[in-house]
Amino acid sequence: MNIDNLLKWGTFTILVIFFLPLLWLGQDAFVTIHDNLDSDYLYLRLLDISHTAFDFNSTISMS
Repeated sequence: MNIDNLLKWGTFTILVIFFLPLLWLGQDAFVTIHDNLDSDYLYLRLLDISHTAFDFNSTISMS
């Protein structure tokens, strides 16, 4: 078995394992997408509106 054939079968196997819950459970599958866009945006927005992005001696109150 040459390396190209092994790479193709390995890629196919990883994709099948990754999508197996979706294939098995259908619409009831819980597929997570790992991103941090929601928390990063909120954190940076709070720093922006409180003007504490570069003020290292300040405290942020969440009220």
